[in-house]
Amino acid sequence: IVSGRDPKLPCAFINGKYVCENGEKLGGRPTYKCAASKMFLFYVENKHAWVIADNKSTASPYAFVEDNAKLPGGIQGAWRVFSREKEWKMSPQQQYTERFLEDPAISCVEYFPLDLG
Repeated sequence: IVSGRDPKLPCAFINGKYVCENGEKLGGRPTYKCAASKMFLFYVENKHAWVIADNKSTASPYAFVEDNAKLPGGIQGAWRVFSREKEWKMSPQQQYTERFLEDPAISCVEYFPLDLG
């Protein structure tokens, strides 16, 4: 479960229940999909980062965190969320990550539904 993004802020749709995609891995880590928002949560090995994006081949995520955790529940770093307002204020020389604003309220927790059957 990804939570903590204030619903009144841009990109609040990243909040939600992300379900592990059976057997699919990127960067040696499982990939996840949120049915409600159609967003993916996955690891990008060459960036050493977990990202949330609308597809798994994007170079433009909505959020990311630089963290080598094996699973999202182990992420300790602060998530950074895309800011369109900040993007328009950038010069071409500025770093890609400066388009993102840190949001320490966001967290990932492992969710294991109980089998009451």
